[in-house]
Amino acid sequence: MDVLSDVISTVRTGQPRSARIEWHAPYATRFPEIPGAKFMVVLQGSTWLLTEGAEPLQLGLGDVLFLPRGREHLLSSSPRPRAVWTAPAPCVTR
Repeated sequence: MDVLSDVISTVRTGQPRSARIEWHAPYATRFPEIPGAKFMVVLQGSTWLLTEGAEPLQLGLGDVLFLPRGREHLLSSSPRPRAVWTAPAPCVTR
């Protein structure tokens, strides 16, 4: 097993889920805190990661986001979004 798979297996506490989400600017989507880890990959374009207590971080093509404790965060087309939506609820379960 590779190191990343080992880390994901260790911190997983719930059902694994996956989804492919496509947004077009302007967007700002809040992902609530969940038990377990969150793992995301930017497949095209760029996005801003906003978390409480941290500076906005721009993520681009090929960047991987791993939140080991599933903390609440926001993905946005801007480092200072005007409106925020909650992430779509149902994800594709595998």
